[in-house]
Amino acid sequence: SKDEKYYRADGDCIVQVEDTLFKIHRYHLADESSETSVFRGMFDLPPGDGITPEGQTDSNPIILYGDTAAQFRAFLSFSYSNPLQLQINRMTVDDLERLSKIVSFAHKYLLQDCLMWALESIEHVLLSAAAMVPSAEYPVVLEATALCTPLHRTICENICGLLQRQWLSDIESYSLPIAPALDIAERLNLRGFLVELYCLVLDTLASTPAARRTADDGPLAQISPTHRLRIFSGHWFLARSCSDFMDRKPPTISHSSTCATHLCGAFWYSGW
Repeated sequence: SKDEKYYRADGDCIVQVEDTLFKIHRYHLADESSETSVFRGMFDLPPGDGITPEGQTDSNPIILYGDTAAQFRAFLSFSYSNPLQLQINRMTVDDLERLSKIVSFAHKYLLQDCLMWALESIEHVLLSAAAMVPSAEYPVVLEATALCTPLHRTICENICGLLQRQWLSDIESYSLPIAPALDIAERLNLRGFLVELYCLVLDTLASTPAARRTADDGPLAQISPTHRLRIFSGHWFLARSCSDFMDRKPPTISHSSTCATHLCGAFWYSGW
């Protein structure tokens, strides 16, 4: 089927994403400002002798595999916007889902200008309205941003940090369950986030009556066996290490010439 908005009569390039045809202007994909653009390299390749180039007809479109029509529409919403519409300070929480789709698409095809605009827009939204970010957007934005971290570490880590703090705050206030956060942290290898979540579980267990800790509606009810094993193993090793350290003979300290009471050593050993 033809896309209602982006099958344009004046377009010169036909693209199929899933079951939808888009007829757009090729320069939006070529991205002349990006030397690394996947599409730019593809368009630079000459067609074989007697072969009609892809993208000229509906029956022979350029097919994008592994993408969704929604992602491509989000990218085109950026490409066909005017400068006023692209001002970062105009972005709101309502744009987060679209921006996340743009990040995923632009990262895959190395559309750097588009990617940086989307990342900076997400960062702006989180800094200006973190408390109002819908909880459903937490995993969406984290997944999209985590893809780009190796190439754009500073801004991506800042975005992830802002979202993680807000997510933790919602869990601490019992607004959200902890299991989805554990799952996304595991899938995206967000080790720091996992540690904070594990500590939160331990704090919750410490304040929960023993009889309820393993109850069907207790703090561990929604936590997978893998995460439980890590939490309890980590707690055991930390407790054992702390106990071993405290059981050791306290380090010897030298009396300080500035101590007028000569009791500094006694206070140190009694405190230990």
